[in-house]
This record gives sequence, C-alpha cells and structure tokens, in this order.
Amino acid sequence: MGMVRHLLRPVETHLRLLPALLLATASVARATPVDVAWDFVDAVERCDGETVASMLSSDLLALLDSTLTRLQAVASEDGVLARELLESYGLEAEPWEITTWDTGGLIGVVLRSRGVLRTDLLGPVEEERTSMRGRSASVTLVWSGGFSIGFDMIWEDGDWRISGTSLLTAWF
Repeated sequence: MGMVRHLLRPVETHLRLLPALLLATASVARATPVDVAWDFVDAVERCDGETVASMLSSDLLALLDSTLTRLQAVASEDGVLARELLESYGLEAEPWEITTWDTGGLIGVVLRSRGVLRTDLLGPVEEERTSMRGRSASVTLVWSGGFSIGFDMIWEDGDWRISGTSLLTAWF
C-alpha cells in the first residue's frame, strides 16, 4: 500500500494544480486581431452568418439589428414591397422568411446571395498588416494578386470585435 501511495503522490499533486493551470491558460489564451480576421474570413467563406455576427462589435451589431427590425416591419406590413427590397439588394429569400431571421440569419442570407469569398482562388497571402493603439486595432490581409481585406477592431467584453471591415461595406 505504501508503494502505491508513493506512486500516486505526483499524480495527486498535478491534479491539485490543474484548476490553477486551467485558469492561467484561459486568461492568457486570447485571440490576436490577426486571428480574429482569419476566423472572420473563414466564417464568411462558409457563409456562417451566426459566427460572423458573434465577432462583430456591439455598435455594429446594433446597427444590423436595427436594419433587420425595419426590414421585418416592412415584411409584416407589405409583402410586395419586401419582395422588391429583397430583389433590389440581390437577396435570394422570400418575404415571409424575413420574419424568422435573427441578425446572423440576415448576414447568412447576404453571404449566400452575394457570392462566397474564395480565398483559395486568390493565391497566397503576401502580407498581414497590423496596427494597434490602445483598445483599437487595424488588420489588413493582402493576397499576392493585390486583393486585400481591411478590418477595424475594438477590444470589447474580453475579445477583439470587428467594428468595420471592407467586406461588410461591400455587402451592405
């Protein structure tokens, strides 16, 4: 029994330290602005509106929520006008669907309707430019063919959140 206890002592010590190690790594393991930019590009390529919405700053999300609320009001009151709006923006959806969307759903429809970003067709990334100042960051991803995507970010709720990007400007 003494030999078994002697062998288990290092295991017990490590188990006691595990919660402290997990807390320490959780507080340090934050994504950089460049990581967030790449995660955003990946979500856009997959047309994952929910993930895109989760990466946006609260101000940008509020703006999109407001736009969706107005669009839902139009869809509820005038289906013909809602259809015309959808067609004018090139969105492939029916007016009744608008009332079922959340902001991530709206973003997903825009991504699917406007065409998927295909970075695999752009060639290799030539440059990742980053500029940070206080709680703000700017990231630009530049591909070898000259195509680039710019991101403005803010530190919000313990994460880097996108407050603006050339991709959203082009789609909305």
